[in-house]
Order: sequence, then structure tokens, then C-alpha cells
Amino acid sequence: MMILSNSQPSEIKRDRKLFFYVFLAALVVHMGLLLIKGPRASVDFQRVYEPNAIRFLESFNHAGEFHSETRLSGYYFFRLGYVIFISVVYYVFGIGNRMAIVLIQVLLSCAMFAWIATILVKKYHSRVIAVLFTCFAFLFFDNIVWTIWCSPETLFRVVFVSSYFTLISLYLKRRITTFFIVTFISFVALLFIRIDVLILYIPIYVLGIIIIINDIRNKKKVNPIVVSTGALLAIVLCLSIIGPEINSVIDVFKNRVIKGDVIIQYTSIEAFDYERADNLMYIISRAIKLIVLRTYQYLNLMPPFWSKWHQLYYASCMIPLYLLTCIGIVDYWRSRDLFFCMIFSAYLASVLLHALTRVDAALRTGFTGRLLLIICAGYGCDYLYSRYKKGRNKAC
Repeated sequence: MMILSNSQPSEIKRDRKLFFYVFLAALVVHMGLLLIKGPRASVDFQRVYEPNAIRFLESFNHAGEFHSETRLSGYYFFRLGYVIFISVVYYVFGIGNRMAIVLIQVLLSCAMFAWIATILVKKYHSRVIAVLFTCFAFLFFDNIVWTIWCSPETLFRVVFVSSYFTLISLYLKRRITTFFIVTFISFVALLFIRIDVLILYIPIYVLGIIIIINDIRNKKKVNPIVVSTGALLAIVLCLSIIGPEINSVIDVFKNRVIKGDVIIQYTSIEAFDYERADNLMYIISRAIKLIVLRTYQYLNLMPPFWSKWHQLYYASCMIPLYLLTCIGIVDYWRSRDLFFCMIFSAYLASVLLHALTRVDAALRTGFTGRLLLIICAGYGCDYLYSRYKKGRNKAC
């Protein structure tokens, strides 16, 4: 018993050390990138997020009613959480202090990478591989570049990864009531940073359905908190689609999934034929074509409109990740590791998200997905290492 009681504090101490060193290394890399590139602001930030955040803050300071000149409707309505985040930062550090926004995003991102490292050392067989892949995650330029931009991608990724990993842990520990409560709270929080959560949380929906089905099959008494939370989640899910912004959301769907392009500002599919707008087969075939082209763009190793050197760099990083992920999938059929299954399912959900979204050439919708892919690739590398180690031990 003494061994068990002494080992736990030792493990906690080791995790704290790991968290500190990974956080420090990630901070050095992020700050280096920030010093080289400087803080950036997206077009949406300059035109929509910042002006509304300033008006919100001014209304709060004067105890007045908030009136937005740039109405947060449809697409932008689901950025309200990021607007509030900007308002809070400006309230503390001063209006217009974009550097403060970026620095907070950097700190949140570094803390996320450090936390991921403490999780992966428990999931992988090799502690070294867990640390190496965490380090690769924050050394990979395209996996951290949006951290220095005033844009909601970083905040969304930090909250999503924290929530998603917590929900997996709660499910594995069979803390079902807490699982549903955290699902609801995190879903609402993420919904008003980026609407992407509607798609990226598909694996969580599946877990929730599995829990309810198992309870019904085993004739267990259904927990009223689970039912209430599930009902609230369903209501919020429906309201996000058919609420007061229904016309805007439907317009967004039409413009992106039916009439849209593959990449914003670039003609990558023939223009929508309005004379055939009532032809159901034409609409379906065009939507399928858009989905296929967007999926190809997401998985493309040489993204169009990037510089040749950037394309080569990106391909040199992504090819090993894809190969190692395939090896991780092979290992999954043996291990049935739920954590890997959930991470890879979330990556597939990010592919689906991109397939349904009209995006820019920077692949911003892949910002969260790339991190998930790196974790899956780490599983593949860990599997190869464990096989090599077993073979070496047998030879001895």
C-alpha cells in the first residue's frame, strides 16, 4: 500500500515537470513566431469582431443598450463568444490592444500543448514518442500559425480540445451524469465561438446515444439529469439551426453547399446555373461535386495558391503523418483503443466540416484537424516502436 501511495505523488510531480517544460518550449516557439511575423488581424476581425467588441464594451461602460451597426447575423452570430472574449481583453488591457489578444491566445495554446503531452505519455507506450509528437505539434508552422492572428481559430481549438479530451475521460470513467452536463456546457460555449462544433461533436453525439441505448437495454433507471441535459442539448442544437437566424443560416447553406465555390475568391467550379435551380438532380450532383472537390482540397498535399516552398514543406510534414495514421488505424483493430477511435473520428468530422464549408485557401478549418491528425500519427509511431522493442527483446 505504501508503494501505491508514494507512486501517485511521484507521478503527479513528474507530470507537473513535463507540463512546465513542454509549456516553456512551446512558449519559446510561439514567441519566436510572433517576433518574426508580428500580431496579425483577419479581415473579419477588422470589419466585424473588433468593431462590435468595442461597441459592446462602450455600451457596458455607459450602462447603455448594445446596438450593433454591423449586425451579427447568420455566420457571424456564431462568433458572439469571440466578440465577448475581445471585449474582456480590451476591458482589462485597453481598447485596441491586439497584442494582448494574441499573447493570451499564445498562452492558452502553450497550456493546451503541455496538457496534451501529459495525456499522451499515459496513452502511448513510449514516453519519448509522446513528448516528441507534442513538440512536433507546436513546431509544425501550419499547426500554430493562426495563434498569432486575431481570429477565433485558436480560442476555438483550445476550448474544443480541452472539452473533447475531458468528455472522453468522463466516458471512460463512466461518470455519465457529469459527461452530459459537460457536453451541454462545452457545446454552448463552442457554438458561439465557431459553429464548427455542430459537426466536430458528432462522435460525442454518438457516445451519448450509446449511453442511452445501453441504459434502455439493461433496463436501468434513466438518470433525470441525463435526460434533462440531453433534452437541453437537443433544443440548443435545433435552435442553432432553426432559431431566429433561420433565414441567414439557410442562406449560408445555399450559398456554400449548393451555389458556392470550393475556395473563396477563386473559381474552382463552374458557376451555378440559376436556370436549373429547380432541377433537383442538378442541385444534388453539384453539391456532391463541391463536397468531393473540397475534400480533395483538405487532403491535398500541395494546397493551391501557396508558395512552392510552403507546399514542399507542408507535404514533407503531412506525408509521414498520413502514413503513420494509417499504421495507427491498423493497430486500432487489435487494441480497440477508444481514445484513438474518438480522436480519429473527430479528424474525420473535420474533413466533413471542410467538405460542407466554403473556405479560404489557408485551410483554416483544418487548424483543429491537423492537431488531431498528429495525435493519431503518434499512435502509429508508438505502435512501430513497441513492435521494434518486442522484436529486439525476443532476439536477445
